[in-house]
Amino acid sequence: MKIKNLALAALLIGLSACVKSVPIEDDLSQKQAAIAATRTYVEAIESQNLDFVVEHSVFPYWLDREIVDADGLKKMLAEEAEDLANWELKQLRFYTTADIAIFAPRMIEKLSEAQIAHEYFVVAQFSDRSDKGRRLQSVLFMLQRVDGHWKIAGLED
Repeated sequence: MKIKNLALAALLIGLSACVKSVPIEDDLSQKQAAIAATRTYVEAIESQNLDFVVEHSVFPYWLDREIVDADGLKKMLAEEAEDLANWELKQLRFYTTADIAIFAPRMIEKLSEAQIAHEYFVVAQFSDRSDKGRRLQSVLFMLQRVDGHWKIAGLED
């Protein structure tokens, strides 16, 4: 009986060693959660729900090459409210730091120097309803996992 129990214990230990965590970039549900969190964040910005935006942000916050606190973020978003009301979200896409570093290596360096979390990003593509050509423009959102939830650590347009 002891041998059976030992064999069973060894088997369970061996099987548990096989269980590996999947990197976030390979985990479809985590990528979808990051995209959903960014979509909700963008909607809060558009509706000027600035308390929600601050609650779902990480500070210090990277805002177009500047470091801001919660008041600075609220102020800038309030000042841009009229322009932001014209934006129409077209698509969101998830990226890793390695992906972004390919075309924006200096930005990645600056984020590191400023100690802004930047492992994951979501790029949001918008069109401006007031632009007759409806050209697409992109905003890069820096994401960070905090207590199991996605929060925004900054944005760059």
